Amino acid sequence: MHFLLFTEKAAKILLPLLLALKLKAAALIPLALGAIALIAGKALVIGKIALVLAAIIGLKKLLGQQKSVTYEIVSHPHHSSSSVSSSSGHDAWSGGDYSSSGSGGSGGSHGGWGRSATDAQDLAYKAYKPQQ
Repeated sequence: MHFLLFTEKAAKILLPLLLALKLKAAALIPLALGAIALIAGKALVIGKIALVLAAIIGLKKLLGQQKSVTYEIVSHPHHSSSSVSSSSGHDAWSGGDYSSSGSGGSGGSHGGWGRSATDAQDLAYKAYKPQQ
């Protein structure tokens, strides 16, 4: 009998609280779904605007009579050459028969586009070198 009184008392207290919580959730869930729908609608409109702008730009390029210059990157095979000089034991890769005007006064001529490791060190730590 004591147990039955406790559950009835608890039910009388908790039932209104649970009903209030359910009512609150029932009111807030549509608001949350509406916010999500609003965000999705905005994204849809922005996507449609982007599609229309892309179509306009594409039609302008397709129907336009302007000359356009395009650039293409063509890779050339690198030929090994004996022009690679490495005085400090670092490897310098060479492009082969390309002309090079040196590396800005740091000595050594490197064939191709490669730089030696000492050139990179000189460039990176130039501000930290003591003035001579």
